Amino acid sequence: MYSEAIIAKFGYKEGLSFSGDEITGWPYAAQKPSSEELKALASAYAKVQEERAWRDSELPRADIEINKVQDGMGAGLVSEWRAYRCLLRDYPAQPDFPNGVRPVAPDNGG
Repeated sequence: MYSEAIIAKFGYKEGLSFSGDEITGWPYAAQKPSSEELKALASAYAKVQEERAWRDSELPRADIEINKVQDGMGAGLVSEWRAYRCLLRDYPAQPDFPNGVRPVAPDNGG
């Protein structure tokens, strides 16, 4: 699945696109990965995209929950939701992203 060694070896960057065994946006034709390495890159890319999509869907939810709590209609404390929002914002910068632990919303036991 996810291989940090392959990412480091080939300098994985945002903007590469994967389709089956094909890769576009690869800057170094002479260092193009093998089929096995390409599959690992595609898997890593998919995991990054999945985690970013989850995070991107949670950010507006956190904003809404902050407003609801401020209006006396939501669960938790404003400070908890703001802290959660900060964790979401910083989630992609974690050293073990995308394989780290997702932030937990205050209404889910956080």
